Amino acid sequence: MYSTLIIGSGNRIKTNYLPALSCVKEHFEITGVHSRTEAKRNAVAQKWGIPSIEKLEQVDFSKVDLVILSITLKNNKQVLQKLAPYSSNLILIIDTPVLPLNDLDAVKVLNKFKKVIVTEDFMNFPQFDLMREFVKKGFLGKLQKIFLEQSGYRYHGLALIRSFSNFEKIVYSQIVSSSQQDVNINYKFKNGLLGCVKEPYKRLDGAITLVGDQGILATEEKRIENGLSLYRLKEIWEQENFQGFKIEGENVNLSSQVRFYDSIKSMPNNENNSHFNVLKTCGLIQVFQSLLELNTHSKYTVLDGLYDNIISSLARKYNQFWDFSGLSFRLKLYLSQMPYR
Repeated sequence: MYSTLIIGSGNRIKTNYLPALSCVKEHFEITGVHSRTEAKRNAVAQKWGIPSIEKLEQVDFSKVDLVILSITLKNNKQVLQKLAPYSSNLILIIDTPVLPLNDLDAVKVLNKFKKVIVTEDFMNFPQFDLMREFVKKGFLGKLQKIFLEQSGYRYHGLALIRSFSNFEKIVYSQIVSSSQQDVNINYKFKNGLLGCVKEPYKRLDGAITLVGDQGILATEEKRIENGLSLYRLKEIWEQENFQGFKIEGENVNLSSQVRFYDSIKSMPNNENNSHFNVLKTCGLIQVFQSLLELNTHSKYTVLDGLYDNIISSLARKYNQFWDFSGLSFRLKLYLSQMPYR
């Protein structure tokens, strides 16, 4: 049982973290919630039946195993510094993109924690788990291209693409078209995989296409190209009840249910039970479960969280960016004592 302190009381805490923790409450016990805004903090505490903590100095950190930090990004550094004296015995769960680029010196504080877990829950959406399983089974052959057409936001999109290739690093990025409304960023990875993130991001209204040398998997209708097998990812609905996801195609009918979906959807304290947000909370549960068992998120380190933010920022800043200097290697040197796993 992990004794868990929550820092933050915004929508992310109310509509994702607390519903997620409710689903795995046999492993995580919430000891309190702290934030600077008294009214919001007390409202969250009262609604979810947890202690409201006015000041961090009131916390007995010898009785805390896990700290969740989900606040405005610019305030992360200040709060991390307050936690630093107790950090050697604490597991920290922190939202992406971890730190603003101008606060990267604060990694020396992250360095002191027993373990750091970055909540890149977008790549853990249940449909992406099914797609990764499909790729592993070899239906597409060698994976060559991944297109996120208005379905991946910046560092979240890059993390999702990398999750299909064991979090391989990039060789270069290039903006092939750009306007205020339309940005296409191409990535080439060290293993030869090509990825494209097309913006603006439109959540579940966007499309995803995976292209291999033997087949194509897509979330929308596609034409068959060069004799490749065509597969389609679909949601399963019975009347108005969501049942899960399935992949259909030649000699294939692969499906998966979404554990916890119904529980989150019907949770009375959850202020946002939209389809997208429930899937998002299911992805966040995978982050917590990475503390209990190996899963996709177990491989995603704080180094990866920092890397995806920096790369996606540089890709947007420069029309073409080559990683000749080995950003990943330099980050490893900078974070040489970081507990990655």
